[in-house]
Amino acid sequence: MRITSGGWVLGLFAVVSSAQITPPKILFKTEPEYSEEARRAQVNARISLAFVVGLDGIPKNLSVTRGAGFGLDAEALRAVARWRFEPATRGGQPYEAPANVEVSLRLMDSDDVLSRMSFVPPDSAPPRLLEGRIPKRGTTADGEKFRVEFEVGTDGIPTAFNVGSPSRLRSNEVMEELLKWRFTPPSKPVHAVLEMEAMPGRGAAPVAPVRSAGQPITYTRIDPAARQDLTLSAPILIAPADQADFNVYPRTTHCSWKPVEGATAYLLQWDYYSNGAWHSEAKKMGDFGTMTTATELSFDFVGAQPGRWRVWPFNAKGERGVPSEWRVFRYSR
Repeated sequence: MRITSGGWVLGLFAVVSSAQITPPKILFKTEPEYSEEARRAQVNARISLAFVVGLDGIPKNLSVTRGAGFGLDAEALRAVARWRFEPATRGGQPYEAPANVEVSLRLMDSDDVLSRMSFVPPDSAPPRLLEGRIPKRGTTADGEKFRVEFEVGTDGIPTAFNVGSPSRLRSNEVMEELLKWRFTPPSKPVHAVLEMEAMPGRGAAPVAPVRSAGQPITYTRIDPAARQDLTLSAPILIAPADQADFNVYPRTTHCSWKPVEGATAYLLQWDYYSNGAWHSEAKKMGDFGTMTTATELSFDFVGAQPGRWRVWPFNAKGERGVPSEWRVFRYSR
């Protein structure tokens, strides 16, 4: 992988319009190193730092005003701490001047996605990403943003995904990548926020996200070892019928089922058939899907090919019941 120039931009908080004031002048600077975590995940990022240029020209009181995560914030702080300046002057006398700086970091062979990961509340030693990479932008339009929140469990596996406002980034493709992520196990579950933005490069047409009857879009992985409530019977599916054949575009698929006594939520699981196998089985992704408290949900299918869907009921404790049978459908265009 090759890294582009850091692209540091220095600015001053102090007023510099007066002829009596001269800003600090950079005498020496170093570019930040790419953290192994960010390199492995192919992260592109922007980081903003604030500091004070001392009378000796050495930066002090450094802080990150907008970080990127993935170990890059610490690398940026280390780099700027080694900078040296000619001090600012006021009326011919040196003085301590506040300043800020922004750096853009990009791997040459990565996709055009700007990323930022944070943890809530902030943690001085957050879990590190061990496996996985930033999802590709696909056909996303320039400037399109995507936000997803999830929990990192004590096993280092992300779960309880919650997608923010609708985006033209392909929700299902993003989720497919995020389900492969693995972190260093934290001592207790940690809430994570991943924000992505498609940088200028390639335009795109809109791609509709999964919709859930006006409810928040969430993705949940089913833990096969978790307790199961077998008193929750399998949902009776209404539509679409098994072996349904659709010749329409867009491929908006509306699924509905009858309510299950004792269920407070449902998980709609859907999959597609490609290269002679069901995708989730070929990729060993396990069972995951979209949670809803309604008894219907719509999603936009991926292509002109076979698909399948089923529904899991959940009780108030979050325990899954008996799933429905799989129903198969097909889109011919």
